[in-house]
Amino acid sequence: MARIAAYFTTTDEGHDVYHNQDDCPTGSKIFTENRSSGDIGSRSLCAQCAKHGYGHYETWLSEQEAQGEAAFKKEAEALQKLSDKRDAARKREDAYQSLNTQFEEIANERKALESNKNRTAEESEKLASLKVQYNDLYRTLQSMAAQHKTDSDDLVRLEGGKKDKSGKLDEGQIKRHKKALDGLESNKARYGEAASRLAAAHAAAVAGRSDPEKVELIADVVMNEARGEDPYIKKCLAYAYLNLTKGDLRPPRGAEISNFTRSEKRFDDPDEGDQVKYIRSVADSLEAVRARLDEPKSDPTHGANHWASPKNLSKKRRAEYESKSGEYEWLNRAVKIPMKDIPDETFTFWKTDD
Repeated sequence: MARIAAYFTTTDEGHDVYHNQDDCPTGSKIFTENRSSGDIGSRSLCAQCAKHGYGHYETWLSEQEAQGEAAFKKEAEALQKLSDKRDAARKREDAYQSLNTQFEEIANERKALESNKNRTAEESEKLASLKVQYNDLYRTLQSMAAQHKTDSDDLVRLEGGKKDKSGKLDEGQIKRHKKALDGLESNKARYGEAASRLAAAHAAAVAGRSDPEKVELIADVVMNEARGEDPYIKKCLAYAYLNLTKGDLRPPRGAEISNFTRSEKRFDDPDEGDQVKYIRSVADSLEAVRARLDEPKSDPTHGANHWASPKNLSKKRRAEYESKSGEYEWLNRAVKIPMKDIPDETFTFWKTDD
């Protein structure tokens, strides 16, 4: 994957990585938890800015792809060893069963001749020959018995067919390794698809812009507000936020966005879960911002400059929302914008004249 120009980089020290406490482009202050060493005068190295950026996503994907490739190779080698072991055991088992079949045929023929008390001279000669063959095969089979048991047990473990105590049929080691290999192959495809999708969305969103970093910042706003929602809702959020800022590509101020943070900070949060899904959501957010910047008049929110997601509100915030008080006092001067394709509980959009 081609390198994505990072939003914040450690080599760009004169711009975003070092800044005054109140100048973090994320809108956050440099508190202890996101402050790093290397202060320059009154400016501090913001660990949040230094660490992250769109290059952080690519780095993570590259690491996952490399780890996946190593795991795939290891799994493929293990599968090959098991397959070779199975093939060798199957070959010996086929030889054993072939000899055993011959042995049983000779035993039956010998028994039939021995039961005949009126054998001809020719039949007596044949019986003597059969006894020699019988004894030779018996000794051969006896010498193969231990290996036969080992091979039989191995084939059951490798190919499955044995039931456990609960009665469930074991699928065998080979099939389990094949499934693991298929899973690793699928993950490789997921990482590759996510990397390509993010690269394309990022390139399209910042192409020709004089302020690409601000484009990324607005995508972060969309991620903060709607990262788990579908692309259409993200698009509506991009329009509504820039309606709120009157087109200014700036960080949120005050209580405009609750607990605003760079998207990548949440990306590293183990509670976020599927990080590939998260990166796809970042791509959706970039595409939403690009749509707003390319077509500002095609506003699906019809000028909405406020919004709320009732289903995600705490009990206290829900009470304020319904009573139009506290943080939601602005609802007293707002007009609700009907959105046919978005349930009110998911997102409700409003417009004020301020």
